[in-house]
Amino acid sequence: MAAPRQPRNSRSKRLTLDLTPELHRALKVRAAELEVPMVDLLRGFLTEALQNPATLQALADRMRETKVPEAERHR
Repeated sequence: MAAPRQPRNSRSKRLTLDLTPELHRALKVRAAELEVPMVDLLRGFLTEALQNPATLQALADRMRETKVPEAERHR
């Protein structure tokens, strides 16, 4: 499921995500159950999601429906 681990090099880009403690814990637990590093699980998930336009569109639509105003996200 997850993409192979890629070494960091000059072509890699770093992304920082702010996760709720609950989401971080759920990701950590699931990655441990699957015996896959969290970063590889996320990389694989992102790769698969970006390769499936219908899934990505459905996710974007749901996010727009429940979008929290920018000012409220940083409280």
